[in-house]
Amino acid sequence: MKLSFTKMQGCGNDYLYFDCFQQALPDPAALARRLSDRHFGVGGDGLILICPSDKADFRMAMYNADGSEGSMCGNGIRCVAKFVYDKGLTDKTTLNIEQMDLLQQIEQVESVISEQAHQRNQEFRVVTTSVQHEHVLADPNRLNQILMNILSNSVKYTPAGGHIRLEVEELPRDAHYAKYKFIVQDDGIGMSDAYQKTIFDPFTREEKSGTNHVQGTGLGMAITKSVVDLMGGVISVESAPGQGSRFEVVLEFPIDAEADTVQEAQVLPEEEENASPLSGMKFLCAEDNEINSEILQMLLESKGATCKIYPDGQQIVDAFAKVKPGAPASTS
Repeated sequence: MKLSFTKMQGCGNDYLYFDCFQQALPDPAALARRLSDRHFGVGGDGLILICPSDKADFRMAMYNADGSEGSMCGNGIRCVAKFVYDKGLTDKTTLNIEQMDLLQQIEQVESVISEQAHQRNQEFRVVTTSVQHEHVLADPNRLNQILMNILSNSVKYTPAGGHIRLEVEELPRDAHYAKYKFIVQDDGIGMSDAYQKTIFDPFTREEKSGTNHVQGTGLGMAITKSVVDLMGGVISVESAPGQGSRFEVVLEFPIDAEADTVQEAQVLPEEEENASPLSGMKFLCAEDNEINSEILQMLLESKGATCKIYPDGQQIVDAFAKVKPGAPASTS
């Protein structure tokens, strides 16, 4: 059987992309295991199938290297956009990729941040207001990245006993699009007016006594701003030293009218959301590059894990030797 595919990489993840408008794959799971093998196959992190969809422009199906079916992949979806444009499957510059359950996504974020806040003796609350459209067409990983970056910063820069709040409000739009405002507010150390003007620039940090002990390269908010821009949204911040910070993100998504109609017609029991296997785990990590360290920390925290990063292998060995037997710690 002859198959046509394109190998592409996005931010370090490489996948094999198949145009399933022109061909059918009878067993994509087995094909993923065979082709993803870096010794005996083509090599890659898995397969991504671009298929027809009656809800959006395209349906993206992802299979991991072990043959398991994956969820939405942020790095993979970047290449999907380039693939369909380069192959002439669309002339649009923006695409809708399947559905996202907004409230389920917020619950996942709440679960992760609640654990982080609890460890620092902080109070974290989530409030949803006027959410009429739960099902929209979007990339949940992008929304997760935006909220996790902002909320993780609030946890880092809010002292013990402080308060953090996430508010989600649906704003008026039209029959085809839903518009949401996400507000993250804390009573942490706050920021100066001067720093607020550069907070979304790469490699900027406000150096003062309250931040010197916090690891970071100043990339987190720059990445957040770039993701918001990619989604066609707007992000703003209000803050004052000693009075906390308020971040506001406004995004709009196409409404998944079919899913909303089904939900209104029949309310089905919610399936239990599968938690990340890393949720609640603690990692000791060795990495001597500050940028890599920050990205690693962001990725682990987005999966509900915590980590302590050391600059070299000897320090991590010494740290691990101090862990009491039976204590919940992992190494990387």
